[in-house]
Amino acid sequence: MKSILSTYSGILKLQRETFYDIKRSRNGFRISIKLFVIICLIGSLGQWFGVGTILRQSTLPEQIHQLVALIEDIDQNIPGWLPQKMGENLSNFTQDVAEVVRKIEDKTTDFMPPLGARTSRVINIVGEWLETPLQIMAKFLGLSLILLLVMKLMGGEGTLSQHISLTMLAIAPYVLTFFSYIPSSSITMSLALDIFSRTLSILAIGWSVVILLKALSVAHGVTLKRSASGLILGLVVCYILIPLGSIITILYVLFG
Repeated sequence: MKSILSTYSGILKLQRETFYDIKRSRNGFRISIKLFVIICLIGSLGQWFGVGTILRQSTLPEQIHQLVALIEDIDQNIPGWLPQKMGENLSNFTQDVAEVVRKIEDKTTDFMPPLGARTSRVINIVGEWLETPLQIMAKFLGLSLILLLVMKLMGGEGTLSQHISLTMLAIAPYVLTFFSYIPSSSITMSLALDIFSRTLSILAIGWSVVILLKALSVAHGVTLKRSASGLILGLVVCYILIPLGSIITILYVLFG
């Protein structure tokens, strides 16, 4: 087999020999899984641009401490022109409120993560990033299995392993979604980034569809026209018939 980079390049270029190499290889499934995970991780790297902002956010105890400081500042700056009794009552009130907030601050500190709030935030971001391939794969495999059933009904000859290995290659253009994960820092930046990321996402979807058509064609030994028919039918089943069937079933269970 070729190297990962040359294989990836061949997929993007729709080189038929690359698809056939994966179909015939004993390690085809493993190669597809590896590519899938790597591409998903690269495509979702944009979310790391927001780490600095997340780490700079105040923790809950810090926010409560700032509130205590604000209350104390109010207490120290009670207008001198107020009647003495009213000023004393207001000062006592602010001190009581400050004391209650301090107790809340102490309690929230006890419930903070052992490693610290900011360290925990980084761990959560890493976890969410590493979880991205699994989330995408779960959705992808559902559609892929429906397409397998449809292609088999249409005379497809591919095995389960060949079908999954090749259809998973449709994730290749996912790297273009990198910018959709980048948090914006201003309204102007947000608009420009949104337009740019949406344009790339549309390109990625179109490119993925073309790769998927090629994958179905090679996996099941059918023409591109038949693979296109199978893809359309699979999408109809996945996004129209199954939801409609679920609604009808729920209504039948509820109302008989």
